[in-house]
Amino acid sequence: MLWLLSTRYILGSWEKQVDIQIMFIIVMITFLILVIFFGVNRRLQFRGREIFELAAESVDETGNGYTHRPRPVGKVHTTEMAVLIHLASQPDGELAALPAELFTHPLARSVRSALVSAGSVAQAVAEADPESWEARLLSRLAVSEPDGTPEEAAHSLVARAGARAMEELEAELRQADRDEAGTSITSELLNLHAWVARRVDQLREPETAEVSARALVAYLRGDEGEEQSGVDH
Repeated sequence: MLWLLSTRYILGSWEKQVDIQIMFIIVMITFLILVIFFGVNRRLQFRGREIFELAAESVDETGNGYTHRPRPVGKVHTTEMAVLIHLASQPDGELAALPAELFTHPLARSVRSALVSAGSVAQAVAEADPESWEARLLSRLAVSEPDGTPEEAAHSLVARAGARAMEELEAELRQADRDEAGTSITSELLNLHAWVARRVDQLREPETAEVSARALVAYLRGDEGEEQSGVDH
């Protein structure tokens, strides 16, 4: 009997101790959550007050408070990079005759002009502003190995320009249709679109690639007397 009573007393005391420990843990966790909450809230309030104080301060004007090296918009297209790599290895080669209008990215056009003007990639790097994006791209071209032939790179660049010309002609066709410009103008635009599309397709054939590339370049440059000469079948 005494053993049962002592056992119940011990078990009851142990359960009370467990309840106290659980309550203590709950209180500590709640306390930590409150500390973290108020700490974060105070930091946010302080940060917000700091931002408003900075906004309220007067601004001292500076005569040269901006960078002279604007970041180029977008990346240079792979077709333009391929031509630039070949041009860097042979600045006085046939690729130097490609017009700047074939390059859509302003940085690519600038680097192309620098390579043609300097005559070598090393000279172009030496003449470029070390802090400019042109110097960065020229330095990259100096250690890049050409992939494929210069002709293949040039034909890919011309094909991309031809695709852009087709898109522009399609936009003109849609505008002519909205304006009810007449069958003669529509027919002329359709014929021109078909001619450009045929030239772009012929760039894939070794027998007609060179002639088609020259004809497309002449058309893109606006040389009316040459734009539709050569192979046209």
